[in-house]
Amino acid sequence: MAAEVVGGAFLSAFLQVAFERLASPQVLQFFRGRKLHEKLLSNLNIMLHSINVLADDAEQKQFRNPHIKAWLFAVKDVVFDAEDLLKEIEYELTRCQVEARSDPQTLTSKVSNFFNSTFTSFNKKIESEMRDVLEKLEYLAKQKGALGLKEGIYSGDGSEYFDSLGSLTDAKRLRSFHSITNNCTYKFNPCQFNILVHELFSKFKFLRVLSLNGYAELKELPSNLCKLTKLNCLEFKDTKVTKMPIHFGELKNLQVLSTFCVDRDNKVINIKQLGGLNLHGRLSINDVQNIVNHLDALEANLKNQHLVELELKWNANHIPDDPRKEEKVLENLQPPKHFELLSIENYGGTEFPCWVFDNSLSKLVSLWLNDCKYCLCLPPFGLLSSLKHLEIGGLDGIVSIGAEFCGSNSSSFKSLEKLEFYNMKEWEKWECKTTSFPRLQNLHIYHCRKLKGLPEQLLYLKSLDINNCDKLVISVNNMFTSSLQLFSIISSPLVNIPMIHYDFLEAMEINSDCDSLTIFPLDLFPKLYLVQLSCCQNLTRVSQEEHAHNHLKVLRISECPQFESFPSEGLSAPWLQIILIRGAENLKLMPKRMQILLPSLTELEIIDCPNVEM
Repeated sequence: MAAEVVGGAFLSAFLQVAFERLASPQVLQFFRGRKLHEKLLSNLNIMLHSINVLADDAEQKQFRNPHIKAWLFAVKDVVFDAEDLLKEIEYELTRCQVEARSDPQTLTSKVSNFFNSTFTSFNKKIESEMRDVLEKLEYLAKQKGALGLKEGIYSGDGSEYFDSLGSLTDAKRLRSFHSITNNCTYKFNPCQFNILVHELFSKFKFLRVLSLNGYAELKELPSNLCKLTKLNCLEFKDTKVTKMPIHFGELKNLQVLSTFCVDRDNKVINIKQLGGLNLHGRLSINDVQNIVNHLDALEANLKNQHLVELELKWNANHIPDDPRKEEKVLENLQPPKHFELLSIENYGGTEFPCWVFDNSLSKLVSLWLNDCKYCLCLPPFGLLSSLKHLEIGGLDGIVSIGAEFCGSNSSSFKSLEKLEFYNMKEWEKWECKTTSFPRLQNLHIYHCRKLKGLPEQLLYLKSLDINNCDKLVISVNNMFTSSLQLFSIISSPLVNIPMIHYDFLEAMEINSDCDSLTIFPLDLFPKLYLVQLSCCQNLTRVSQEEHAHNHLKVLRISECPQFESFPSEGLSAPWLQIILIRGAENLKLMPKRMQILLPSLTELEIIDCPNVEM
């Protein structure tokens, strides 16, 4: 029966994910930058909330009315469509931007306006799909009368919460409370809000969903929360809550829990209490170092929960006194097989358990390992057949990555599309077998100062971002010119750019002492529409010998002291809009016949170039 039922709390968890994505600055920037109708975004938010307020009532009535059960399944499908649409937008943003963690002025921020103004076909596709989702949601919302569904949720922005304390207090049969904290201004101070939470919510005996996500001033959950015996969903991400309420274990009906904080006093709040719940969706377990007995972790029974995402966080200041104990705890926190996302942060063991890489996680799509400083080697993540996104950072014990990383399969990392390494202080060597990474499109390497080279098998990259890698050298053999679209090199002086033909490169940033770059030949980059060259000490000129460059829109050259000239017959780029030249002491003449050869030019900046004759 459970497989055939769509729970209201479970549906609300998926809707909450959609609400978070809708409110993200990236999605808002996407719509504004591409001149899409922001009203579509607002309407989608409104329609999702309209559906959400009916979810609890539908949950109760689906057992007696097969039409309502069918309605719930239809809603679920459309919500998934909406989430897929928002994921597609996020993917497009990732494709069009070169991420750089340490420097806010990298290519990511500098090219966004130009990436956002070009993909008109994608814009039309997004608008069409969003209108389709809206039509389906509107149709489903209109059926509430025919199905006899009633609204059972209180939600609002900050002013509605605090302007309506009387009516909220009287709402004794309140089923669901969702926080909507985006851009709200609280009319009550944090102390008053904490009083509201502690005094009011404990009175709502029928409350099934309590979502306090985003209330940054919330420091603790109500101590008598255990009286909410019907509670199915409890969420408090992005708050200051660090402890679970006393008698948390009495909330036997919880199905969705955003966060579990492991207490130092294991006798009061113990992680094994999770074993008595039937959890769905996402779960973050904080302060894992407080688990004293590794058998308690086993009794949490995560392996048999219905979780899709799991975050395991040790305290950043924790220094393990027994790495073996840490390893046993992590081994016993094995997630379920249908799992999709795993994040492990500040883990204190020297190795990872077998379930991280064997068939136990055959559905795993995303994996983050952050600041696991004591790990000495990486597991064979190449065996994870569904893995698409792998992020590894702060593993100070890793010196070499080789065949063990790929595993023994004939094709390693066969689904991986994005790979990121950062802050790997001791990492020097990276080798892999020839059949690895057949689908890898995005590679980002930040602050790996001892790394000397890349594998030669990275054949299908679309985005390569290298930042603060002092010893990294790239040879022609392992360049990926047939597919590369975005290329960024920052503060990596030994990375030389092989001057061969790049058929698909669209954006390039070089901000480094790249000594080998003396001439930048535009003819080798026929699709390039943004180029930014900074701190290239030996760069003397930009060359162009063949026909006009029909894609270039932005050209920036800064702090290149030897730069002195453009093509002798003028720079022919009919779509070039912006030229910026800064700190070129040897430059005397700007490109010839600019009015004819550069008809689209709208911005020309010449800064600290004392010898330029205009």
